[in-house]
Amino acid sequence: MFSNLIKFRAAKVCAGVFFLLSANVANASTENKSWHFYNEEFPRAERPAPPPKPVQEKPEPKEEREPEKEAPKTVVIELEAAPEESTKKPVVEVMGSSAWLAEHLPKIRELAMDNPTKDNVRLYAYFERVAFDKADRFSTVYEQVQKTEPMLNENMRRPTSSAAREVIGDRVRDGMDKATTEILSNNALVFFFEGDCDLCESMAQELTLMDRRYNVTILPVSVDGKPLGSGLFPEFKVDRGQAEIIGIPTYPAVVVYEPENHAWVPIQYGFQGRGALMMTLTEFGVERGWITKEQYAATKTMTYNSLLEVPIEKSDMPEVPDEYVDLFETLVQRNGYE
Repeated sequence: MFSNLIKFRAAKVCAGVFFLLSANVANASTENKSWHFYNEEFPRAERPAPPPKPVQEKPEPKEEREPEKEAPKTVVIELEAAPEESTKKPVVEVMGSSAWLAEHLPKIRELAMDNPTKDNVRLYAYFERVAFDKADRFSTVYEQVQKTEPMLNENMRRPTSSAAREVIGDRVRDGMDKATTEILSNNALVFFFEGDCDLCESMAQELTLMDRRYNVTILPVSVDGKPLGSGLFPEFKVDRGQAEIIGIPTYPAVVVYEPENHAWVPIQYGFQGRGALMMTLTEFGVERGWITKEQYAATKTMTYNSLLEVPIEKSDMPEVPDEYVDLFETLVQRNGYE
């Protein structure tokens, strides 16, 4: 009985399993059939594919460049060469010449100073010796020419012998007296001083000697209203602002008054002896027309004018350069002062 019961249950289980399997198959066959209108696929109309969108290329970032600067314009001016230049021969550099030394000596000197090795310094010493030898040879010949050419000899301009100096000295003193007399006969000297000034006392003595020799018209003016301690120029005038108007910075001071032009010409500040004062007078005199150039030349020790001051007329210009020596000698002799 027990075995029958087991068989009955086994059969019941098998039947249940069979039923379940059958149900799953049925469900599987009817799946997607109940809601067929949702799952049914309809044929779709073919639509033309949309045209591809143009791919926009991103612009490359522009490099910011500085504006190009215009190159400087070069103006080339072509000149036609003169016919003579085409036939000229190139200048050949001669070793030891002035041009050669001028070019190479500075370079050798800089090399020796920047790098003072024995070789560099020795090289510069040899270059320098060449330059010294050239200068010595030139000075020797120059001295010979100066001594043998009368118009170039310094003894002609300023004699060196004592006898000649005495003769020239007498002539210069005579010329200075005449020039000073000419100047002071038409103009007056104004002497500005201070009463307690030692240099003013010395200047007053020099002016007193000039007054005795040339009979000078001297107008003494006291800036501080005090007289000189020596008693010279007792009849003085007191300054009323004239010194400030003239612009006198220090005392003593000597001023020339031109009556014709009513002009004040300061010629000396501080102390100077009468000799120096007379020379200053002649310098101002030739400049302002108080004396002539001939009168001024007579106060100098030179026997003839400087070549720079000799006027050269167009008719005197030589055609050949070698003739310039003769020209200079002629001009010196013609323009020399006796």
